[in-house]
Amino acid sequence: MQITMKAILSLTPGNPSIETVDKPSLSVDDHDTAIVPVKYVGNNPGDWISTTIPELWHPDTIVGCDFSGIVESVGAQEQRLKPGDAVFGVVVAGDATDRSRGAFAEYVPAFVDFLNPFPKGQEEAPLASLGVGLLTVGISIFQDLGLPWPSENGDWDCGNRQWFLVNGASTATGLMLTQWLGLAGFRVIGTAGKHNWDIVKARGVEFVWDYRDMDNCVQQIPTLVCDDLQFVYNCSMDDAGAEVVHSIALHRPR
Repeated sequence: MQITMKAILSLTPGNPSIETVDKPSLSVDDHDTAIVPVKYVGNNPGDWISTTIPELWHPDTIVGCDFSGIVESVGAQEQRLKPGDAVFGVVVAGDATDRSRGAFAEYVPAFVDFLNPFPKGQEEAPLASLGVGLLTVGISIFQDLGLPWPSENGDWDCGNRQWFLVNGASTATGLMLTQWLGLAGFRVIGTAGKHNWDIVKARGVEFVWDYRDMDNCVQQIPTLVCDDLQFVYNCSMDDAGAEVVHSIALHRPR
């Protein structure tokens, strides 16, 4: 008898609903997968984007990317994780090639490489929101920018005190990115709404501007960095924030 579970499915664009579906299980070929009963989930813009925009929507797929829980079962050859381990991780939801992969469900089949054991002493709920952010930041700085990995003893100072602008520094990804960049030796500056300046500075941003005041950003940022801004990272989906990045790029010497 097939065991069922509840999950949030995207049946039509913009109309997700709770449905009863088959519980995922491991086959003999699923060496790189774990089944995790979901305890907490995190929300991301991609969750509603993938269920609303017709070009990105796939029918009958489970919604949700970020989650945490306790491993129920793992592939036969898996050695890093075992049943009973507390993990947080990420899946690519809305995948037409595997409609069972989605975090907004009672159980999720997740690739082991995208699962992380709980750090000692950490609360469970906040960790459920880290998956997409860690994956995004990791791909951005290690793959796209080509920064070296930290050494085993923790040494990682590849930024050489270069300036790095994070637009939308108070977003979840922005806050995570600024901390990684600080560890890498960059001097981080950012844009954010004024009500978020304290938390942005607490995460290591040296100077912050209100992205809504574009004229001020465009005038002051190049002056501060002496036209030596090496990198700009846009974490904002806001049109005003994107305009700031575009305007500063136009003012940067070639």
